[in-house]
Amino acid sequence: MLPGGAHRYIVSGSDLVEEVCDERRFHTEVDSVLGTDIAVFPSYDQVRKLSYVRQILEESLRRRAFMDVFREHSGKAEADADAWLAGLRADDRYLEDVWGGSTTSPVPG
Repeated sequence: MLPGGAHRYIVSGSDLVEEVCDERRFHTEVDSVLGTDIAVFPSYDQVRKLSYVRQILEESLRRRAFMDVFREHSGKAEADADAWLAGLRADDRYLEDVWGGSTTSPVPG
């Protein structure tokens, strides 16, 4: 689970999110945009500036959807979907982190 500060507004301990992110970069962006006071609720404008956080969430959702389709059509369990996706990654048949190479924000801002 990613600890501390305003980060709990962004993620709730998802292993999938932790797997796809550079935790230091995540914390740096959140702290610089939102600050560290969790009593202050983030504004819409602040959330729009969280480009790396958005990349993490989009990659996590993309993976989750991909694995859900596999489970639905194969009738297999979550562990089987994890193993299937790991096999695709190992064989270079699944493109990882499609947003990670970009240094520009996907959200105009």
